[in-house]
Amino acid sequence: MVKRVLVVEDDPMLRMDAAAMLEEAGLEVVQLETGDSALAYVLEQSEDVGVVFSDVQMPGDTDGLDLAQYIAVNWPAITIVLTSGHVHPTQDLPGNIRFVSKPWVPGEVLAALTGPV
Repeated sequence: MVKRVLVVEDDPMLRMDAAAMLEEAGLEVVQLETGDSALAYVLEQSEDVGVVFSDVQMPGDTDGLDLAQYIAVNWPAITIVLTSGHVHPTQDLPGNIRFVSKPWVPGEVLAALTGPV
């Protein structure tokens, strides 16, 4: 099973829904509003993070793609699951980055978070 899951989403309702779904599945969740705050969290506590579940489009200097690429290079053991209803990454994503379209289905998200890389 995965370590702590960071849910990174600027929409508070979607963030709370995602966190509730993951907590119901028995996962420990930390909710963050921006890619910048998620990057700061990972820099300080990377050993506790197993998965980052992040929206692609967010305010601030670090969007979901930037966050995912930085984590993939520096902490390859962390699984990243990106989600968006508008943007679909077209480039090949590294093996530890996955994509789930919004509106997401809980089973798809859980499979992406916990499945083999």
